[in-house]
Amino acid sequence: MGPNVPIKYFIHARKSTESEDRQARSIGDQLAELRANWRPRAPSRR
Repeated sequence: MGPNVPIKYFIHARKSTESEDRQARSIGDQLAELRANWRPRAPSRR
């Protein structure tokens, strides 16, 4: 990637395929936690 190419991120949350009583957290709860705790990191140099 060149120095002027913006880095894009995405958030992935999913609903468990298990039964409803085993679903620990809703997708909305997962997204809220990810958004609250997400911090961009400096790109690694290889």
